[in-house]
Amino acid sequence: MRQFFREVFVQCWPLSDTCAVNWDAWGVTATGIVGGITVFVAVLAWKTSRQAAEIAANQHQVAVQQRYGRARIIGRLLLHEVTALTAKVESYETEVKALFDEHHSPRLGWKKVGETLRRLQRPLLPSAETMIESLHNLPDWLGADLATMISHSRDINDIVRRILDQIHEHAPPKNTGGYGVTYSYSGEKVLIASLISQLNFVAKNSLEFVSEFRAEVLIKAMSAEEYFQKAKA
Repeated sequence: MRQFFREVFVQCWPLSDTCAVNWDAWGVTATGIVGGITVFVAVLAWKTSRQAAEIAANQHQVAVQQRYGRARIIGRLLLHEVTALTAKVESYETEVKALFDEHHSPRLGWKKVGETLRRLQRPLLPSAETMIESLHNLPDWLGADLATMISHSRDINDIVRRILDQIHEHAPPKNTGGYGVTYSYSGEKVLIASLISQLNFVAKNSLEFVSEFRAEVLIKAMSAEEYFQKAKA
C-alpha cells in the first residue's frame, strides 16, 4: 500500500525540491470520490422518493377506505328514511289537495288546513339534515343529490310556514252565545298552488333518487366491500 501510494501520488521519496506530490493523481482521485458521492446521493434520493410515493399511495388507500367506511354507515343509517321519502311526499300531496277545491279555497275550513300543514313543518329527511356535515363522505353524485332533496324539503317547510303565518284565529265576541272560534287566511292563494306544485315535483323526482340511493347502498357498497377485503388479503 505504501509502495502504491509513493508510485501513484508521490512518485519519489522523500519529498524535496526535486520530488513533489503528484497533484494530477490526487485530482483524479478526488474527482472519482466526488462522483461516487454524487451517485450515492442520487441513488439514496431515488430510494427516498420511491418510499415517499409508496407512503403517499398507502395513505391515499387508507383515506379511501376510511371514507368508504363512513359512507357505508351513513348510507345504512339513512336507508329507511330515504326509502320512505316518495311515499311520504305523495301522502302529503294527497292530504293537501284534499283540503282545497279547484280555486284553492278550503273545503273544511282554515282550522283544518292549519292542523294538517303543521305536520309539514317537519323536515322530510330529518336524519339526513342532522348529518349534513358528513354527507361529503358519500359518493360525490349521491351526496349532491341528497343535498338537493334536503333543499326541496326546506322549500316545502318554508312555504308551509308562510301559509301558517297567514292563518288567523278569531275569538267570538264577548257576551255572545252560539258563536265559536273562527279562522281566516290573509295570504295569497298562490302559496297554496306553490305548495301543491312543490310536493308533486318532489314526489316525481324522488322516485329515481330513491332507486339510485338503494342501489348504491345495498349493491354497489357490497361490491366495494369485497374489493377492499381482497386488497387487504
